[in-house]
Amino acid sequence: METIAVYWEPRIKTYGFQEFKGLTLLEIGGSHDRLPKIAARLAALSDTNGFELVFVQPGDDNLLHFFFVLREERADSILQGFETEEKESEPVEMHREHPVDMIFFHGPHFGDRFGIADAAFGCLAKAGVIVMAAACSASSFYLVVRPEQTPLAMECLAETFEAPASLAGHPGKR
Repeated sequence: METIAVYWEPRIKTYGFQEFKGLTLLEIGGSHDRLPKIAARLAALSDTNGFELVFVQPGDDNLLHFFFVLREERADSILQGFETEEKESEPVEMHREHPVDMIFFHGPHFGDRFGIADAAFGCLAKAGVIVMAAACSASSFYLVVRPEQTPLAMECLAETFEAPASLAGHPGKR
């Protein structure tokens, strides 16, 4: 006999929210066979800090899309590196959005509870907030939004999720 437990609370608890302001969202797309070159290029650039969030997503265009949320000054060096390499081999798709803000939150039992993404995306959609990029893991959630929508996104998330009383109404900023 197997027992399955599900953790549930009426209002999802978090450890609070953090805002990261004035960042850049950089997307680099390349074919699967370019993955070793793209990875080597990124490894060479990763010796200096600057990445706030990195994730990869396969695209409908049969390309891998690498997304970076980073400080603006780091975006220049990454783009320059890929532009130099592009002259020597097949082109890489590159797209840059600046400025963007990133909202981060995590909470207890996120890995044991369903419905967290639905609650976050549902409240943001209802409020009209456009999520430019998002990533989540077992206990952490990252949302990239346009700066003019950050206050509305924070308000919506604060109404949907519960933060500790010491953080209520005072989200972290960086």
